[in-house]
Amino acid sequence: MKPSDPLTDSGKVAMAEVLLLDAQMALLFIRLAGTTSNPLLKKRRLKAAAKAYGRIIAFIPRVSLTGEQMALLERRLSILEAHLKAGVATPNEAT
Repeated sequence: MKPSDPLTDSGKVAMAEVLLLDAQMALLFIRLAGTTSNPLLKKRRLKAAAKAYGRIIAFIPRVSLTGEQMALLERRLSILEAHLKAGVATPNEAT
């Protein structure tokens, strides 16, 4: 069995946290899109949220997530996906 590498282990933990923060940021972009009356700004914020969503989906297979982290990430992604598909904002249920 290969010995544990503290640097690699801390990197895995950090990547999991980055994915969770990216999802939280994407939800913030969605919420902010819902508070603007400027259509161009709304479109840019929705585009930023969609880009974050795509990045998260691409990185999930490469990151070791605990069951709790995966459940939280799936919840955030589900909320995000629903709002992106609808093109609307204000996911206040996001945590």
